[in-house]
Amino acid sequence: MFETNPETLEKEISDLEIKLEAKKKFLAESGQEARPEKEVFRDVFREHAGSPGSSVKVENFNTAAIAPTTSQKDDDQKEEDKTIEGLVQLAFDKGLTASVEKAKKLSDPYLEDRLHDVLVDEYYQKLLDSRKIIS
Repeated sequence: MFETNPETLEKEISDLEIKLEAKKKFLAESGQEARPEKEVFRDVFREHAGSPGSSVKVENFNTAAIAPTTSQKDDDQKEEDKTIEGLVQLAFDKGLTASVEKAKKLSDPYLEDRLHDVLVDEYYQKLLDSRKIIS
């Protein structure tokens, strides 16, 4: 789906694999309940890439006053999808840090969170594909 920079992707996957194994070992040693590997990977990924929107608070925000029409929602969704695709491509070309930093500059916590979710799925699949882990 996305083109990748082999060196960047290989380094990111290697770093994530090391952190995943360390996290699994820590969880096992601390006696915490076993969780599916993808959930543990999601935690590792968020720690590696930085947690989105952690400092943003929304209080008493009335969304009804600015409710978009169906057409506007569709256009917004398409634009958001294109932005996410571009940020994922940036992660594969320049690394996770570059992608996450660019997403943070957009000042949209929802977009950052969605980017993290997409990247977790993409990188987890790359790990599976490279036979580094078995689901």
